[in-house]
Amino acid sequence: MTLPPSVLAEVRLHVTRHGGTDYVFTTPNHELRHVEEWRANVWRPAVAAAGLAPLRPHDLKHTGAALLAAAGVDQMEIARRVGHSSVAFTLDRCGHLFPAADTMAATKLGGVRLARRPSFGCSVVLSRCCATSGRLVRHSGWREWMDI
Repeated sequence: MTLPPSVLAEVRLHVTRHGGTDYVFTTPNHELRHVEEWRANVWRPAVAAAGLAPLRPHDLKHTGAALLAAAGVDQMEIARRVGHSSVAFTLDRCGHLFPAADTMAATKLGGVRLARRPSFGCSVVLSRCCATSGRLVRHSGWREWMDI
């Protein structure tokens, strides 16, 4: 997964400061940090200090999905980044993060329509529905403003 340059800069700084091992996050002795030791000595104190208790590491996955959705990232990319097997699973779990998706889709479609709207009436045309199946479907007026 591609990380933003700002995150990469933070990781590089961390590795420079605490490098010398094959692991990114280690104990002060540069040894592998085990999950329960990490939770007890790093995670829980940090969560408490930030006033975010109760917060689980898994909650960060949902925070990441919410931030991606708020940034307008494609739902399929969000599903891939959070490790979901399908977009349907992501929408089942995170669908509430996309309340404006329908409005945004209508706005975008309206913009395309206005940009390519003909000055003459619509006609019924045949256009390709699915490139893989080769099925043809009738659309009323789409050819004039969608270049189908």
